[in-house]
Amino acid sequence: MATTVVCPRVRQTGGGLDLEGELLKRFGYPQFRPGQRRLIEAILAGEDALGVMPTGGGKSLCFQFPGAVLEGTALVISPLIALMKDQVDALRARGIQAEFYNSTMKYDERFRVEEAVQSGRVRLLYMAPERMQQVGFMDLLAHTPISVLAIDEAHCISHWGHDFRPDYRRIGELRKFLRGPDPTKKVPVIALTATATQRVQVDIVERLGMKSAVQVITGFRRRNLSFEVKKCSGRAEKLRVLRELIDQALADGGSAVIYAATRKNVELVAEELQKSKSLSSWVSYYHAGLSDQARVRVQDQFINGVKRVLIATNAFGMGIDKANVRLVAHYDIPGSVEAYYQEAGRAGRDSKPARCILLFNFADVATQEFFIEKGVREEMEDGEEFPEHVKNQKELLKQLVRYAYGTTCRQKLILGYFGDPETQEFAGCGNCDCCKPETRPRFKVEGEVLLACRKALSAAARINDRFGKNRLAELLKGSQTAGLKTAGLQHLPVYGLLKDQTLGAIRELIDSLTDAGYLRITGLDYPVIGLTPAGIRALKQQEEIELTQDFGGGQKQKRFEEQRPKAPRDSGVLETLREFRREEALRRKVPAYLIFHDKTLEELAERRPDGLDELSEISGMGPKKLELYGEKILTILTSSQ
Repeated sequence: MATTVVCPRVRQTGGGLDLEGELLKRFGYPQFRPGQRRLIEAILAGEDALGVMPTGGGKSLCFQFPGAVLEGTALVISPLIALMKDQVDALRARGIQAEFYNSTMKYDERFRVEEAVQSGRVRLLYMAPERMQQVGFMDLLAHTPISVLAIDEAHCISHWGHDFRPDYRRIGELRKFLRGPDPTKKVPVIALTATATQRVQVDIVERLGMKSAVQVITGFRRRNLSFEVKKCSGRAEKLRVLRELIDQALADGGSAVIYAATRKNVELVAEELQKSKSLSSWVSYYHAGLSDQARVRVQDQFINGVKRVLIATNAFGMGIDKANVRLVAHYDIPGSVEAYYQEAGRAGRDSKPARCILLFNFADVATQEFFIEKGVREEMEDGEEFPEHVKNQKELLKQLVRYAYGTTCRQKLILGYFGDPETQEFAGCGNCDCCKPETRPRFKVEGEVLLACRKALSAAARINDRFGKNRLAELLKGSQTAGLKTAGLQHLPVYGLLKDQTLGAIRELIDSLTDAGYLRITGLDYPVIGLTPAGIRALKQQEEIELTQDFGGGQKQKRFEEQRPKAPRDSGVLETLREFRREEALRRKVPAYLIFHDKTLEELAERRPDGLDELSEISGMGPKKLELYGEKILTILTSSQ
């Protein structure tokens, strides 16, 4: 049934507005989605509004509709250039005059937009938040009747939001600065986001001064999405899994988005996938390091189906309306549950089934911690604590690690995180890897591999919740590291139970036992490993052990069962590493210990990591040092064997 709303500010004479009629005429939609009408009615009545709606739930319409029918110009604060272009193009295609104003524009383009705004021809103006620092443009806005101030991705305004942006904090002042068509009334504000916890919702309302705001929370559940976590031992396994997942997505007639944490990883994954004959012509990549023209070209090619597989950083995706994305996979762990759910939400916007898969390796967490601390640590004095927003971001990362190790319904975990009321009566989605464990292959282990599993579980029981995965591997290996000796672990009866195996093989076995639910890791700053109830039963031989990787034959068995003698600490390679450190210290004009501590070099000489993944687990080898020195160190270790 059509609804007529009385609103004296609409352009139609008489003030009567048929909502459904306008929706069909201007946007081509026969009906509103849940929550849209209530938010639109609030803005038309001059009220403030907060909308928390899932990705694909139609948030944009909630400010586009009022912008199209109200007097004045709707000002939309949007964080990403890609989002602006996509939405402006779509509005123009519907005959609605829209423009964007951001740093990519040349002088003549900015002049054209400013003139159009000044003449009152622009119904919706998209603006990047940093434009609020441009005095000339702000002066233009001060003389422009603003119908509504819309803040997209409103979680960016909160310290507790997963994508906090300082420029968003200026929006509260911007609101006081704006005037509407009726100068006696305040410009209404609508804040929209798909990923705001209850704490963030309160923060948004307070920061924007939204007194008595209409709040519409439509829920976070995406019924058509299947959430999975695949624990991977390193880069090679991630790439193998990706190829399989993408082949399936393309076979289903869809497209795929693969998110990586860094530009380097984006290009690495794209390069590797392009080597596959079945994928080479479909793969492209997107990150902020590309030129403006290149990003626009890549985005258009993906939207139009010229390219069907896009590898990207989080610079891509917010607000992009691509209907047939059958797969969103995360090559690296993002920084929070909010970020993950928002990016995963690019999948299945056509309401058809789609998969959202996190390829998880705990070593990747260090990369996100580096991003969180970047630009802050250098400014801190010795002993100084991290500022509050850094602590908040670390806490958000911890929550995502807990999600990765979760054993109950993935969607239920997400709903609970966001405080969705549906959580209480929600039994489970029936579609994720935890709800349907039978969809994950399980391989029964026997013989030497079964014995090794029990040895690993026995060692884990001895250090239960006191040490991490690497220390457990060193304990089983019988390593001579300083940390292991300091903890007195060399005196345990389980010390050296797998001394004939490589550390890489032992870590792979531990990862498999964790993925299969026999071991679990808790904590972020100090992650520790322990037995699960299933692990206790398996250790007591009350049930058979089944892993999610096949150690019963092929390369994994050969690698695990190969008898490689323990590598003693080699004074020759240790001296070579020290010489390398001396040269780097001289070149950079810094003390040698700032390059690497002695303990790090000794551990390198003893453990002899054979790849970047293993190298990243060496004490003192953070993401930055891995990037600067990783390949050189591996060359030294290889040439010294």
